[in-house]
Amino acid sequence: MKDLGITKGEWKVDNTTVYSLYQTSWDSGKPVMTNRFYLSLYPDYHSSIAKSEVIENAKLIADAGNTANKCGLLPSELLAQRDELLSALEMITKRLKKELDTPYNSFVDKAEKAIKKATS
Repeated sequence: MKDLGITKGEWKVDNTTVYSLYQTSWDSGKPVMTNRFYLSLYPDYHSSIAKSEVIENAKLIADAGNTANKCGLLPSELLAQRDELLSALEMITKRLKKELDTPYNSFVDKAEKAIKKATS
């Protein structure tokens, strides 16, 4: 997995703030946690954006960071990989549907359901 140069560990959300903690020491047998980073989101003063939208944006940022840490890909790279795999699965499914009989139709059906789910 490649190093993305982003903050490692879990990214969390509290209302409109995205943050990540790391352990710096111990105190009375309990870990002492410190912010690795935090990002507070605020709508522009002249904006009519709802606070609920700002909260959802914070969740999106945290989810993107956590997903990137788990798979080693940025969201745009993950989308490109998904599209490439989806295209390959569609090609294989079309070919199998033409050439195979009943015993393998369940595999084709499962692949078609996955394609439908990914494209709808």
